[in-house]
Amino acid sequence: MFTRVAEVDGTIYIDLANAGWETIKVTSSGWTITKDAPVRFRRPRGMLSLPYPVPGGNLGLLRDLLNLESDNDWALYVSCVAQALRGRGPYPVLVLYGEHGSAKSTAARVYRRILDPNKADLRSPPRNEQDLRIQATNGWVVAYDNLSSIPEWLANALCRVSTGGGMSTRELYSDDDEVLFEGQRPIVLNGIEEIFEIGKEIDTWETLDELADK
Repeated sequence: MFTRVAEVDGTIYIDLANAGWETIKVTSSGWTITKDAPVRFRRPRGMLSLPYPVPGGNLGLLRDLLNLESDNDWALYVSCVAQALRGRGPYPVLVLYGEHGSAKSTAARVYRRILDPNKADLRSPPRNEQDLRIQATNGWVVAYDNLSSIPEWLANALCRVSTGGGMSTRELYSDDDEVLFEGQRPIVLNGIEEIFEIGKEIDTWETLDELADK
């Protein structure tokens, strides 16, 4: 069972989450709408449907919705969106910084709505690893709003979610059975403070074409 996105033999299937159980089938030659995906999707409570894609779109229109400082920021944002539409990770963690009123929550919400719209697009950080496991199980994108700091346990748990790793909790009313989550999820965070530190400077590219070449 998959949630929103699946990849099988090099083909990506994206669940539109509509009443007709239609999916977007993406291959190296393009995309089509199908009702015959070879995978099964689950639709947790709160999941919303994606709009029908249309050909001939202009990716540059997306930038008008975002308050990004530079072309490099735009390239990184789009790269995170593209990577999150793959059916397998690891996935980069998109972290958005900005002063109060700088539309950082808007940028995070746009990211979520492009990929995995939900009745609660952005949420408060989880209280414990069990809450994180539940949220990762019931959505494709893990999105937290207005973080001022990240405790060590949450930083480690988010790394496991983005790169792949198991989390388990005791099943309700059981002494020895476990509820498990094993998978990878795209993550978006935002805050005023720099909640993550970049340990190594990374190169940036001036254009999306150069980024694609890399």
